[in-house]
Amino acid sequence: MKAQKHKRAAALAATALLASTLLAGCGSAGAAADAGTAGTATEAASAAIDPAGVAADLVASGAYSGTMTQLDNSLIPSIYGISEDSYTDAVVYVGDGTTTETAAVFTTADADAAKSLADELTSWVSDQIETYQDYDPDEVTKLQAATVKASGVYVLCCVPSDADAAASVIDSEFR
Repeated sequence: MKAQKHKRAAALAATALLASTLLAGCGSAGAAADAGTAGTATEAASAAIDPAGVAADLVASGAYSGTMTQLDNSLIPSIYGISEDSYTDAVVYVGDGTTTETAAVFTTADADAAKSLADELTSWVSDQIETYQDYDPDEVTKLQAATVKASGVYVLCCVPSDADAAASVIDSEFR
C-alpha cells in the first residue's frame, strides 16, 4: 500500500514537473486583469468573478514558496482527477514538481455544478494529504491550509505556502 502511495506521489510530481517544464514562460501573473469589484454587499454577491485575475492575484500575493506556472488546461483532469465536463473554463497555476501548491479558479455551468466540483476538489485535497503523509510532511501542512470554495458558478482551489497571504486575496476577490 505504501509503495502505491509513493508511486502515485511520484507520478503526480512527475506530471506537475513536466507541465511546469513545458509551460515555463507561458504566462505572466502581471499580465492578467485585476478583478477588483467595488459596491454594496448585494452587488458583490451577484458580481462576476474574473477567474484569471483572481488566480493571477493569488500568485502575485506571495502566498507561494516558489515559481508558479500556468497549467495547460488539457492537463487539469489528469492532475486533479476531475472530468473536463465538470467545468467550462479554468485558470490553474501549479508549483514546480516538488510542491502541491495550487492556485486554481474554475467556471462551471451552474451553481450545482460548482458545488459538485468543489466536492471533487475537496476530495483531491484529502487524497493528497493521505498521499503525502509519509512522503513529504511539509506538503501536508500546506494541504491542510487549502481553501476550496464555491461561489455562484465559480470554484476556487488554493493550496498555498502562506495561508494568510492567500486568504487576503480570497476574502477580497472571491465572493
